[in-house]
Amino acid sequence: MVDRLIEVSLRNRFLVVAFFLLIGGCGYWALLTTPIDAIPDLSDNQVIVFTDWPGRSPQEVADQVTYPLTVSLPGLPGVPRAIPAACASDRRPPRDPLSRHIVQTLPGPCARSMTRRRIPCTLSSGVIGPSPTVVPLAR
Repeated sequence: MVDRLIEVSLRNRFLVVAFFLLIGGCGYWALLTTPIDAIPDLSDNQVIVFTDWPGRSPQEVADQVTYPLTVSLPGLPGVPRAIPAACASDRRPPRDPLSRHIVQTLPGPCARSMTRRRIPCTLSSGVIGPSPTVVPLAR
């Protein structure tokens, strides 16, 4: 059967080339006319924790809010790291009384709820006033 196919292909080279050009042209046409519905999101799964503590100095917020969150959030299952947002871009000391964390998580449905449950346990050691919130998804 294969021998017969090879013989016919060798005798009719023009038809074989025309057939492959037709198939290639159809593929190119399909590439151009197929609508692209969405671009996949290739970024890491992230949970952003934002804490506002008005009336406090930036250093006090860094010592009593940012550091405890930075230490405790990577202890969650499936969290390889939690980065304070000020440290993610530069190494300067904070300039405002805000604490922002980017918690990179492994894929899973429970990352936001686990982060939300861990925050009160972290700041319950005598710190009264700051109210950390998990930023809503922007998708």
